[in-house]
Amino acid sequence: MEPVALEAQSLLISLLTSIERENVDTSWFYRANKTYKKKINDARQFPPILEDGITGWNTIHALTRALQWELGIEKLSDNFGDTTMAYLESAGGIDDMNGGDIVQIVQCAFYCKGYSTGGIDGDWGDETTEAATQMCFDAGINSGQTIKSLTPKMLKGLFSMDAYTLLPTGTEAVRSVQRWLNGRYLDFLNYYVVPADGIFSHSVQRALYIAIQFEMKLSPAAGTGSFGPATPKFLQQNPIGTGQRGPLVQIFTGAMVCQKVRLTSSGGGADEDFTGFSETFRSDTGQ
Repeated sequence: MEPVALEAQSLLISLLTSIERENVDTSWFYRANKTYKKKINDARQFPPILEDGITGWNTIHALTRALQWELGIEKLSDNFGDTTMAYLESAGGIDDMNGGDIVQIVQCAFYCKGYSTGGIDGDWGDETTEAATQMCFDAGINSGQTIKSLTPKMLKGLFSMDAYTLLPTGTEAVRSVQRWLNGRYLDFLNYYVVPADGIFSHSVQRALYIAIQFEMKLSPAAGTGSFGPATPKFLQQNPIGTGQRGPLVQIFTGAMVCQKVRLTSSGGGADEDFTGFSETFRSDTGQ
């Protein structure tokens, strides 16, 4: 790697360490960004970061590019896509055995997400483990175990603007559905962590489709979240009726919660009205 590239990399990492939400020294941030812009040769690879001390897509994209740089990806992108996932799969994710710049980038991402790692020092210590454990619990993909390793799918969720805590416009009922989906279906090939913010969105709708396709026993590659002819055919052949229990009932009632239909039955069983499920979904699914 050329000396200027090494210096640029060092400046990028230094710049990213200034994104902590509290007590941001914006004057230092401004000076670092100015230096950074002078040293980076290819502005298309490393565009400047807004000097506002506030997490946003601009910062998330910069973190994504920094991660790709550390993974050895030559053509950097704002998108945390298949190439980034493949490189992370090859690396076995990122865990407490890693250190240095790549852990600093992960720590920056945790701060952007609202989780403190006790500093941005490149050392995966107890507080970084606590941040990983809490984030995974909030998302519904951790039932209480200590998280010292982040899989590619966990990292894709971390390097996003998705929230895993309830937002003011969200509801606990919808958040329960989101966390249940994440906990049950994350290992399915095309399922990725969805927000756990209590707000119904396109990504949550797609997650519901993938959940149905998982229960259909489709091959992992075929479960894409696209509502093609096979999915409604399966639902017609497997109608949900009074007294039924199981994942399909939970998916159906979860969809009703997301659509703000009033429900009162248990999340694991069906009755004629499906009323009240929003109040009992959490207890029935462990959320």
